[in-house]
Amino acid sequence: MSTLPSQNSPRFRFRLAATYDWGDIAAVTQHAYGQYELEIMEDCRASFQRGMQSVLAAKDNPDMEWWVAETDHGISGAVLFCHPDATVPALDGSMVTLTQPEARLLSVSPQARGLGLGHRLMQICIQRARDIGSKTLVCRTMPE
Repeated sequence: MSTLPSQNSPRFRFRLAATYDWGDIAAVTQHAYGQYELEIMEDCRASFQRGMQSVLAAKDNPDMEWWVAETDHGISGAVLFCHPDATVPALDGSMVTLTQPEARLLSVSPQARGLGLGHRLMQICIQRARDIGSKTLVCRTMPE
C-alpha cells in the first residue's frame, strides 16, 4: 500500500500551475537548485540561469505543463512536463524539438524534502505521458 499523499490529501495538493504561480515556481526551483550552486561550474551556472528563464518565459506554451505541489506553506515543489513535439530552449540558447515526453526541472524546496512530493510529481508526469499514449518518459537531468 502506498504511503504517498493523495492528490488532495489534507497536507498536500498537486495541481496544474496557474499564471499567478510563476513567481513561486521560479523561487522554489531556484531555491532547490541554489544549494548546489558552488558545485556547478561558472559557465554551466550561467547557461542554467538562461535556460530556466527561457522555460519560465514559455509559460503560455500549450505543450508545456508546470505541475505544483502545495503544502501548508504554499508551493513547495514543481516539475515541468513537456509534450512530444514541444519546442524547448536548450542551455546553449538554441531551440530543441522533443520527440518524446519529458519531465524537467523537478524541484522540491529543501524544507519539504522527504515528504514524497518529488515522487508524486514524477508520478503525475508518468501518468501524463500515459494519457497521451506514450510508453516512455525522458527525465531531463543534465544540460542538452
